[in-house]
Amino acid sequence: MGSNTVSFEWPMGEPGTVPIPAKYNANSTLKVDVKPGKNTLDFALESK
Repeated sequence: MGSNTVSFEWPMGEPGTVPIPAKYNANSTLKVDVKPGKNTLDFALESK
């Protein structure tokens, strides 16, 4: 609960055809505030 950093990775065992930019994984600046109950989290990600 509370503020969390969000990162994206390919599923375990999946090689991924395109590298995920560092700004969405290792150097992620995406934040989300998780509240009790159901949370819907939408992110507008840019490919370049």
